[in-house]
Amino acid sequence: MVFFRQPERPLKRFTCCTAKKTCCASKRSTPLRAAARESRGYLNRERYSSEDPQFNWKDILGAAASSGLFADLKLLEIHVPNGKPEQSGGDVLLELAQNPPPDTLTLVVMPKLGAQPAAEQMVRRVCQKRHGLRS
Repeated sequence: MVFFRQPERPLKRFTCCTAKKTCCASKRSTPLRAAARESRGYLNRERYSSEDPQFNWKDILGAAASSGLFADLKLLEIHVPNGKPEQSGGDVLLELAQNPPPDTLTLVVMPKLGAQPAAEQMVRRVCQKRHGLRS
């Protein structure tokens, strides 16, 4: 967690935050949210949860592409409480990881899992290799 406390270091535009339990992963993401808001000016925060009955993965891409009313910097927070984004979610997360939108920090919060389907493994590999998995 030292990474988030160093204001001179840049924040990664796509970050996965994991822990054994979803509530712990959410707590681990608190320093990142604070650093983004306080020292970097990411005042606009949009939070999505895959457990929401109205949730649609394609809406995430639309939210990532849109800018705020005053083109503020945006923190796009995506919670996957069951840790299973499935194929459509995996595709969206990979798109965000490989082509992060400008002026947006994307934070994915999910629990650690053991064996996972191929799409979820790929998302986690991208998080680990290219963007800093926080577990």
